[in-house]
Amino acid sequence: MGGALALKLAEAHQDKIEKIILVCPAIYPECAYGPAFGEPFRHAIAVPYGFMDSSSLLFLRRFSGAVLLIVGEYDGLRSSDFGREPGRSAGHVLINERRAYSAIPCEVIRAIEEAVPHGGLEKVILPDCDHGISTWLGSDETRQRWLAEQVVDFLEA
Repeated sequence: MGGALALKLAEAHQDKIEKIILVCPAIYPECAYGPAFGEPFRHAIAVPYGFMDSSSLLFLRRFSGAVLLIVGEYDGLRSSDFGREPGRSAGHVLINERRAYSAIPCEVIRAIEEAVPHGGLEKVILPDCDHGISTWLGSDETRQRWLAEQVVDFLEA
């Protein structure tokens, strides 16, 4: 949810934004911003490929700044590989006998990658991580330091 809102905020203030950091970002269809949070919102975001009707993708296509996309290795999985409908989240899946949560449809990640103008995107894939990045970071100082370095390098470039 934070990525979708960050993109809306960046779009509203695009004349002041040079860099955007997206962590496991969702993109919602425009119709999702009107309903109350809860069942009406869930219904709006449940439409397969509904996210393609998002002004955020149009914004990214014309954004002249840089985007850092941070995703877990097991987030953004292709839902059809797990017997689910394309254009939707793969959800809770088993990978190598381990539960993983892939909340973001692979098509959202691909849409972001394709929307950002050539040369404007950096992508960091967190190994053995699903949508729960905070859990992956946990108390592992090596992981925390490594990810912090990636972010600092992006911001200083």
